[in-house]
Amino acid sequence: MSGAVVISLSASSKTGRFFAYHVFRRDAEKKGPMGFLQVSQTPELLDFVPVKIGTHVPTEAVSYDQTYEAVRWISGLKPKKIVLVDFGARAGTLAQFIESIKGDPTLGEIGTTIVHVGSEQKVYSAGEIKESRESMQTMGKVQFNTSGVQDAVIAQSTAKAFYDDVQLAWHGWVGVSHEIMPDIQLLLGQGVSGDEGVEKGWSRLCQGSAITQEGLVYTM
Repeated sequence: MSGAVVISLSASSKTGRFFAYHVFRRDAEKKGPMGFLQVSQTPELLDFVPVKIGTHVPTEAVSYDQTYEAVRWISGLKPKKIVLVDFGARAGTLAQFIESIKGDPTLGEIGTTIVHVGSEQKVYSAGEIKESRESMQTMGKVQFNTSGVQDAVIAQSTAKAFYDDVQLAWHGWVGVSHEIMPDIQLLLGQGVSGDEGVEKGWSRLCQGSAITQEGLVYTM
């Protein structure tokens, strides 16, 4: 990513924020990225985080209606590549950003990679699912698969080394998460069935009634 600008869509999601935490901890001068743009309905939840972490990665947080300003900021960094990471942005957001980037005279010919991590949290019709699958092909999206990445990393070292690194990263995250995500609330449930169980939580996720600021945790 040394010559790339990374764009995070649905950046205020929990996965998006965890991703940002790791981006901010990179050695920007040696490893990049050249810039990190976070796009969210609530950019005010993200603005202060780079200062808290003390990152050297150039960063901006914007709302969905600030596409023009965002593209100008990216253009000013003169990147060699653009990487869009979609954590589940609203319908049409990704296409809007791609169109704006391609329409910019300095960015139009730059290579763009789209990494698909998640989709908008809602109930999808059969037609919407079909359309989503088709867009994966037409837009050339790369489907992120956690287990595949995990297997590839372990193949390059050992399972023990991988899980040791995961534990270090987890403890580092836990140590600062309450400072950089003060709006997140953990809801504790128990068991599998019933109103307090996993089934109820899964139902809420499927129906889109679980809000972004909720983290569902269950004891078994």
